[in-house]
Amino acid sequence: TESALIATPRLCHSAAPRARPPGRPASRSASISRTCLTWASSAWPATASVGTPPTYSGDADLSAVHAVWLDEQGQALATGRLLVHAPGVGRIGRMAVRADQRGRGLGRQVLTGLMAVAQRRGDQQVILHAQTRVQGFYAGMGFKPQGEVFEEAGIEHIEMSRALP
Repeated sequence: TESALIATPRLCHSAAPRARPPGRPASRSASISRTCLTWASSAWPATASVGTPPTYSGDADLSAVHAVWLDEQGQALATGRLLVHAPGVGRIGRMAVRADQRGRGLGRQVLTGLMAVAQRRGDQQVILHAQTRVQGFYAGMGFKPQGEVFEEAGIEHIEMSRALP
């Protein structure tokens, strides 16, 4: 299934390798029906292309796991990242799906993949700051709200958490 491929990334197959910017590390990817979910050490250019500001919330953290869903032309369609919040607790953030691609399940695939990575590394729980307008999406993925609504980057959010099996 697609989520199994995402949970175990492997190299994408492409006709011609794309050049990467100098100093940017190579990434690992999963081949999925002519699209790729790329696992990279830095994804800030991709997060900017799906509508999130590149300088917000420590995007240059090279210890993070970044997931970027690419189309056939290498354009970013969806992104997310996983950080270590505390021992045994992962923190998912920077979840974004390009506006014209929403409703196709790409965010669900990215989130499922990041949770699988967190589980494999031994996390028992993941947390995130959900924009209140998409709180229902995360609730549908098993996340529960914690605390009160707060403002982050000028947008209302709520912290949510989910236990991992």
